[in-house]
Amino acid sequence: MHRKVLVSAFLLAALTLPALGRHQGMYYATRSGKTYHKRDCKVIAGKTVYEVSWSDITKHKMTPCKKCKP
Repeated sequence: MHRKVLVSAFLLAALTLPALGRHQGMYYATRSGKTYHKRDCKVIAGKTVYEVSWSDITKHKMTPCKKCKP
């Protein structure tokens, strides 16, 4: 019984941890934008941008830029 629980916990951690690390770092958006970008994206070049975290992106249902593909 303990072995099954241990194996299940290990498999769950192995499947979950890579997904958590996938969205590390910051992304960028303009004040009015509903799209998030990489910092060096040409779409936002020369514009005033703001850092947005992954939690901000999901909270505001933002979509990824089709040019820089963050």
